[in-house]
Amino acid sequence: MNKQEYLSNLKLYLRKLPVKERQEAIEYFNEYFEDAGEGNEQEVIDELGSPKEAASELIKNLLVESTDQIVDNKSGFSWKAVVIAILAIFATPIGLPLFVCFIFLIGALIFLVLGALFAIVTIIGTGFILGGSILISGLTMIFESIPAVLLLSGGGLALIGISILMAIGLFYIIKFISYCFIMLAGKVIKRGGKVNEA
Repeated sequence: MNKQEYLSNLKLYLRKLPVKERQEAIEYFNEYFEDAGEGNEQEVIDELGSPKEAASELIKNLLVESTDQIVDNKSGFSWKAVVIAILAIFATPIGLPLFVCFIFLIGALIFLVLGALFAIVTIIGTGFILGGSILISGLTMIFESIPAVLLLSGGGLALIGISILMAIGLFYIIKFISYCFIMLAGKVIKRGGKVNEA
């Protein structure tokens, strides 16, 4: 395998990374080969390992870096970090039975979370629709009964307000869940690296 074949195989393994990180990685490996010189290509390939191993190590390092940035900045949410976390989990070498069990557990948790989020979104939507229709019903009675107008309009506005508060809460719940996922993936990758080094 020569430098070009190695880099083209490496690009295949890195294709799911965000574009910026993928380009920086390819530039790094290209410069690494250039610094070693044309006569030392095989030594560099032996040092880096297979393209799959190099891509796996790079993805792990990116995840550790992004989790450290999140912890340092306290930003909490980043789609880039979520994508890297998912890629890093799949790049970690673990036993097949443990992997299958982990996938079923994660699948169940994902369905549970998605079901809860769907229920909350449904409740929020229902609150908006019901609150809006109660508010409109109250306003249409303006010439019939002022107390009925106040009661219905107030109830409609209260439902809309509760729905807005729930929507804001849902945003923070999603942000917290993604933060927990990124931190969990970072710990798994860090622990996996320590086990592999031993």
